[in-house]
Amino acid sequence: LRYYLMRDIATGYDADFSEERIVMSYNKELAGGLGNLLNRSLNMAHKYREGVLQPGDYDDDVNRELRETVAGAHQLYPEKMEAWAIHEGIAAAWKIVTQANAYVDVTQPFKLAKEANQASRLDSVLYHLAESLLHVSLLLEPVMPTAMPALREQIGWTKPDGFQIKDLHWGLLQAGHQLQKPTPLFPRVELPAE
Repeated sequence: LRYYLMRDIATGYDADFSEERIVMSYNKELAGGLGNLLNRSLNMAHKYREGVLQPGDYDDDVNRELRETVAGAHQLYPEKMEAWAIHEGIAAAWKIVTQANAYVDVTQPFKLAKEANQASRLDSVLYHLAESLLHVSLLLEPVMPTAMPALREQIGWTKPDGFQIKDLHWGLLQAGHQLQKPTPLFPRVELPAE
């Protein structure tokens, strides 16, 4: 609920609020967007690499575009949050989720896994997904203080004491990092029938 109130209400302004709208947004964005991204990323990593990440040396424009989206969120998020444009800060972080979901569709890791000569690219894709999810969890923690640490538990990464947004940089997950098994972070919600 906190996520939706902060995302949909610009500080100092009124907003439309209904239980049906919140449930629809929750199912679409959190369950279908972030939750699904986390679940399929971890499932693929376990299926193809036993949950062990290797950044590898493969790179291409699609990888760079995802990293640029993450870097852009690092810059825009604190600026918007400090200006009390919290909904715009959340939107900046959410661009990572949108881009990472599109990245899966473009890279198609399930196809890469079938081709031995694509092993390095598959490693890179799985790494980029996990790293992106970690950054999302750190940016969105102020508005989802329970869910985002739970997301990081599944990634298997503990936030160091004193860690701040300014400490974010690509490469927080090291080669050989072990991901945990996924569990539904945002189970779908059904409104009771009238």
